[in-house]
Amino acid sequence: MSEPAPQPYAFGAVPPAAAPGVPTGLAVTALVLAAVYTLVEVLLFLASFGAAESYGAAAREGADVATVFTAYDVVGIGYVVLLPLWIVTSLFLQRARARAVALAPDFPHRRGPVWTWLGWVVPVVGLWFPYQVVRDLVRNAWRDAWGDQEQRLHLGFWWTTWVLALVASQITSRVIPWSGVPDADAVALLPLLHGTTAVATVVGLVLWVRIVTSLLHALEAPPHVTAVTEPAK
Repeated sequence: MSEPAPQPYAFGAVPPAAAPGVPTGLAVTALVLAAVYTLVEVLLFLASFGAAESYGAAAREGADVATVFTAYDVVGIGYVVLLPLWIVTSLFLQRARARAVALAPDFPHRRGPVWTWLGWVVPVVGLWFPYQVVRDLVRNAWRDAWGDQEQRLHLGFWWTTWVLALVASQITSRVIPWSGVPDADAVALLPLLHGTTAVATVVGLVLWVRIVTSLLHALEAPPHVTAVTEPAK
């Protein structure tokens, strides 16, 4: 006996045409902003060599850090992109999740919709909640009960690069004090720390583009589904 043919959408789902729209514009904007943020990290790495010399000289002379101004400080203004990046990315994930759930409501999500926003900014849980949000969204969009897409898109590797960049960035923020004499040994680490952040961010961006592109493809042309689902882990 042949197996029954897969159904175009699961029980309780709405037809693709009736589901919330595919957030293509938000996805493109989120990727552009992510690219801008990555560029800022690369430029900071390049500027960190001169900054390490300038701050090191201030440390040896006993000068206040407030008297030092370099290209590094100018490039750092680029971090203002983080606010629109968070807003647009969170909105994209929220709307992508809404469409995926409408098309296949039986797929479980470990975190509620609010975590598409809060997951990035809440201390401590921000180290793994966003990964769970994206992982479950990918499974939902692709009707991927067993995690094949999760492995193909290297979601674990992508999230590792984000955490590595985040940790290196947090350490870097403590290297240069707001006032007073800087520590010569600490500022000498600027190129290493920014190099780590830049490499992790570039690799993470490449993986993120692949993840978002895959999500859009799944949401635009929903794959066939079966009744098989698996609880999120």
